[in-house]
Amino acid sequence: MRAVKHLILAVVHIVIYAAVWAIAQPPVWLGTVLFAGLLIWVSCRDFAVFEVPDLAAMGLIVTGVVLAENPVIAAFGAVVWGAVFLAVEIGARRGLGRA
Repeated sequence: MRAVKHLILAVVHIVIYAAVWAIAQPPVWLGTVLFAGLLIWVSCRDFAVFEVPDLAAMGLIVTGVVLAENPVIAAFGAVVWGAVFLAVEIGARRGLGRA
């Protein structure tokens, strides 16, 4: 049953990304496919165990900054969003009594 949920989640992601690419028609580079694959992995892992692997997070940061039109803004965004997610994690742990 758990594998079916992961398969459904992965298929939903693939369909959404394919639809966006079909509408926007950007060039599909290997880096873009890698970034989408990392997002799918992170989403499935987070859905299963409420955890994002460090390797996946680092891969998303590196891939996102490398693929960005303006790497400085991308790096700044990575830091800001990292801080936002850290705040959410701390709030969730405190709220659930797992501090």
